[in-house]
Amino acid sequence: MGILSSIRKNERELQPVTLNTGTIFDLATGSFAPGHNNSNILNGGLVLSNGIVGRAQTYKSSIAISYMMRTLMNYPEAEAICYDSEISIPGKQRLIDLSGNAENTKLLERFELYSKADFGVEDLFEMIRNVTQEKLKQRKDLIRTTPFLDVHGKNIKAWVPTIFAIDSWSGLSSSKEAAAYEKLSLGDSKTNPFAMYDGKLKTDFSRMIPMLAAHHGIYFILTAHVDDNIKMDTWSPNVRDVPTMKSSDKLKRVGSQFKFLTPNMIQTQKTELLQDSNKKCQFPSTHSSSDLELQKITSVVCRCKNNISGSQFNHVSSQFYGIQQWLDYYLIIKECKADLLSGTIKQKLAITDHEFTRQDLRLLIETDYSFKRALEILGQFIYVRNNWNIPRIASMGYMEFAKKLNASKELKDEALN
Repeated sequence: MGILSSIRKNERELQPVTLNTGTIFDLATGSFAPGHNNSNILNGGLVLSNGIVGRAQTYKSSIAISYMMRTLMNYPEAEAICYDSEISIPGKQRLIDLSGNAENTKLLERFELYSKADFGVEDLFEMIRNVTQEKLKQRKDLIRTTPFLDVHGKNIKAWVPTIFAIDSWSGLSSSKEAAAYEKLSLGDSKTNPFAMYDGKLKTDFSRMIPMLAAHHGIYFILTAHVDDNIKMDTWSPNVRDVPTMKSSDKLKRVGSQFKFLTPNMIQTQKTELLQDSNKKCQFPSTHSSSDLELQKITSVVCRCKNNISGSQFNHVSSQFYGIQQWLDYYLIIKECKADLLSGTIKQKLAITDHEFTRQDLRLLIETDYSFKRALEILGQFIYVRNNWNIPRIASMGYMEFAKKLNASKELKDEALN
């Protein structure tokens, strides 16, 4: 008998699992984990603390809210609270729109929206603590058996998830500060300690989040601003906030603990308007007539504990409806320049009989489930093959994968339907 047997603590009954958002983000931050019936399940997406950082107008808020709302759609018992510290979200309908299913009014019962106009960071923290106490009171009704297996081959049990999205962490401020500004003049010396107090609040909050999250099944999505890293001494060496960020970028007003708080952190670095040569929307929709609707957003995985950091991925985001994950997969298939996509004007995927054009692609996605599944399967295969370290998949050619799927009608029907 070894020494460890005498000091080993009992394993926690409940363990956190990641939550799938249903987007390419899950693959960028995930890996396969053993599941029941000898299956392998994608363990990727939202971990307990997630950071989405970027400069202004790089759609970090749209991405964060899209992740939150799509997670609610994937987990019917999950609930969420969105705290808008910038008082910029016009209302709950905006969050419904960003779910990708604007007609799903049942979601209204499962999330709340508050802003800094309602209360400050102190009351937000108390709200989170109240949620933890309520979950403990209802513990028997809020524990679920997951399909993931632990190292002993037993199904992992976890809390029904509660999501807190804070947009933005940089904009958090105290209620004391707000009350003081109503009385003090602009530039009053009494406001000087506010910045120090602001940093202390965020540092204290940051230290508490991991414990609250792990013990009570709470998932945090935190956005933060990136600005220029201004060096006062031009001869000093470049110091990066995070190794995978540019040396010219710096996180703003996040406190000293933010970089350690977020095991998953992505930075939205570049946006590209998706238009054709005639300045029309590259993938038009029956729901929008705007030629400015779609943006391709390039993000870098700055921190990740479940996969590699430093990798890039793209989201196509509608300014009306948030992430368009099926267009993400289409662009992955198109940009890999394999034979999985044939044709120029009329196109066809290697594993379906559907013919489509750029103009009717989104309509086909909306109306044909098997076509959506084909985009998802091919897009995910390409991403995993090129970014993960799985020798059996890395050695398989693109068309070899498609031919294996096409060779079995039973397997193909199961995959697409």
